[in-house]
Amino acid sequence: MKSMINFLWLILRCVAFIWIISTILILILFVVGSEADGLSLSERLITALRYGGYVGGIFGTLLALYLALKSWRIDRNNKKKLARREKIKS
Repeated sequence: MKSMINFLWLILRCVAFIWIISTILILILFVVGSEADGLSLSERLITALRYGGYVGGIFGTLLALYLALKSWRIDRNNKKKLARREKIKS
């Protein structure tokens, strides 16, 4: 159960991180480019938050899965190495 909670916490952190970064980038694009011509400031902010949420949900989840898989592989390899060392010692 603890591993599932840790994984959900990892997903939440990754999604939030990607969401914040992508929202800032979208807002910068709205200021620099002409993508948001005709939109009010609140519409720009809502649009950036919504699209940032989409990007964060997709890529944040993928990042969390990748990090969890890498962590699992490293733990598995470390356990194998420790087992070999214990076998050599005995």
